[in-house]
Amino acid sequence: MAKIPEPCPGLVFRYRFLRIWQYERGEQVGKERPCCLLFPLKAGQTISGTPVHDESGQAISDRHLARDHEVLVLLIQSDRPGPDQMGIELTPGDKRHIGLPDLQPSYVIVSEVNVDRWPNGDMCLIPGHRSSFTYERPVPGPLLSRIMKGFLRVQSAGKLRILVRHP
Repeated sequence: MAKIPEPCPGLVFRYRFLRIWQYERGEQVGKERPCCLLFPLKAGQTISGTPVHDESGQAISDRHLARDHEVLVLLIQSDRPGPDQMGIELTPGDKRHIGLPDLQPSYVIVSEVNVDRWPNGDMCLIPGHRSSFTYERPVPGPLLSRIMKGFLRVQSAGKLRILVRHP
């Protein structure tokens, strides 16, 4: 049985990240992919975005008031960020450190987040490692700092898109 890790900043895990455009099309299950836990939220902490959506089908406001055991999740994708996205590129060294294949470029997208409970039913086991939800190591400190700065820049510009995964 796979052990559920404690949520910590920079943890890279397998998760069914639901993109906002998928949600807007009516999809309810996201694509299984590597994701980065940016940070665990504290109950009462406010995250602002434009607008905040939840899976019950509502734009709930421009901010989300965190509840116990929630985390902020960023997706990692191999496609270059689109014009409406901001991404932080992972170097081949970063990817080797984490345990991701370095055959193609990868980007941590900081302009779109899922807020979800920890643990949750959208966590998946790593393919080929049937005893782990997480990759080898968390994001290294300097990269985590760049990711956080990018996230804060997008948030302060009012361009952060948030999907709350549990209504």
